[in-house]
Amino acid sequence: MLIANKSGQLRYISKVINKTDARPGMHHGLPHIAWVGIFALAAIGLFLLIVLFIIHKVTKPVESLKDWAKSLDEDKLKQPIPDFQYSELNTLAEIVKMSLSSVQESLAREQ
Repeated sequence: MLIANKSGQLRYISKVINKTDARPGMHHGLPHIAWVGIFALAAIGLFLLIVLFIIHKVTKPVESLKDWAKSLDEDKLKQPIPDFQYSELNTLAEIVKMSLSSVQESLAREQ
């Protein structure tokens, strides 16, 4: 390699690498493919953690909607609908409440 020193003179620099120093495909004692595998497994693990977090974040409000719908009775139909964090779930809760209210009114008229 050709470089210039502080006084501007050009100098050639070389480095001798012995066979014991040079191990092709090795990095910190592990083969290159092992490092690729380690990083691939780490990336897959991180991806799975993110997916599990998102699934948990979405299923929790759905579970609470299910529990709320199961627990509905005459008294709870008169109470306001709880917030389920997603407008779609809130709309579904309104539909369930209106449907059960109309059934309740129909039963009251028949009696």
